[in-house]
Formats: sequence, structure tokens, C-alpha cells
Amino acid sequence: MDLALVKKVLLNWHSGTGYKIKNCPPESKFITGYPSTDAQLHQFQVDSGCEITLSKNWTSIEKCLVLDEEKFLMFVLKWS
Repeated sequence: MDLALVKKVLLNWHSGTGYKIKNCPPESKFITGYPSTDAQLHQFQVDSGCEITLSKNWTSIEKCLVLDEEKFLMFVLKWS
């Protein structure tokens, strides 16, 4: 998986819709401890079909696991 592509798509998605997400649903994972950030990461996973792993200080993406290839392809086509 090309992490540069994932970063580009994540930034484009965030500037389009991700920044609007503020409420953390109960099914989201506890990753950063900030409810709005965890909610955005959860929604990104739901929308894109891929799960990202952040570095220990949450500043960069370490790896990406595509859970649904078809959904991820459509997401990349829309947001790249």
C-alpha cells in the first residue's frame, strides 16, 4: 500500500467532510483520547474501507490495511 496515496486521500477527505465530524460514536476505537479526532478516524475507516495505524505521537501514518478493496477504490477515485 502506498502511504503517500493514503495521506493525500485522507487530507482531501478531511478538508471536504472530515473536519465537520465532532461527535464520537460508541463503536469508535479509543486511539488518541480526543473524541473529535477518534470520531474522524472512525468515520474515515467506515467511509474508505481501510484502517490506518498512527505513530505513537499521532503525527504520521505508519501503515494502512485495506479492509474492503472495492470501497477503497471508489473512495480513492472520489478523493484523490
